[in-house]
Amino acid sequence: MIALSSRIAFTQIKFLTEGEVLAPIKRSYDAFIENLRKSLAQNQNCMRSIGSIQANGREYNLVKIILGKGNPKKVLISAGIHGDEYAGTRAILAMLDNNFFKEFDADWEVTLLPCINPTGYEQNTRENHAGKDLNRLFKSKTPPGEVTLIKKLLDSHFDLTLELHEDLDSPGLYVYMKGLPMTDKGLGRKVIEAMKIFMPVNMDSEIEEVSANNGLLANLPNPDQMDWWPMAMYAINSGSRTSFTLETSTNFSIERRVSCHLAAIQTAMRNFTNFK
Repeated sequence: MIALSSRIAFTQIKFLTEGEVLAPIKRSYDAFIENLRKSLAQNQNCMRSIGSIQANGREYNLVKIILGKGNPKKVLISAGIHGDEYAGTRAILAMLDNNFFKEFDADWEVTLLPCINPTGYEQNTRENHAGKDLNRLFKSKTPPGEVTLIKKLLDSHFDLTLELHEDLDSPGLYVYMKGLPMTDKGLGRKVIEAMKIFMPVNMDSEIEEVSANNGLLANLPNPDQMDWWPMAMYAINSGSRTSFTLETSTNFSIERRVSCHLAAIQTAMRNFTNFK
């Protein structure tokens, strides 16, 4: 069984075996939140609601988890903005279950957004209950409720944001990077090197209509050049210093996808100060 170069032992995490495929099923957002509470154990006061949305005849509370409150560096790690991208939400549970942030508890204030799109999570759809792709609407003048709540949080500024995504069509992993000087892509390269232990890199010269260099998409437009903003671009425009959008391929097992995300997060946080 694969393990990261840290105290985390992945043999302790229950995953699907290599080669198994997740069936398209409806999931319970309430059960996911309960699992988060169990993983937090005695630290359940670290979880707070950031507001709620009304959908499907009920109320969904979006939550954040803050660990290491008051530490000098601030990181935001988010998942589940696309409801059918399961590895990100699973990775956040794995982090909590395995005390992932222990090595960072003197330096980093960690804010987790475990599931931004609860209705998409339940229905296993990219879009929310209203058919909206939330990650395309951060420049909208009338954004969905989920986006409005996240924008308020991003306005507090972060040193680093890490968004956990998946690509159903990609043959391998790739990473968007924004915020660091374009002449300094070293941290992005370190992140990809850590991830490719678990999954091959998408080596296409163009990915999602953006030029790519060995899996790194760093030559991104400035926010004012874009008609629409994803969450990462709103974060940068609001004052966050550096943003990574981590894309794993669903062609691989859930174990490999989660391991990819954890390796990337660990590497980015360990090496961030080296690239200021």
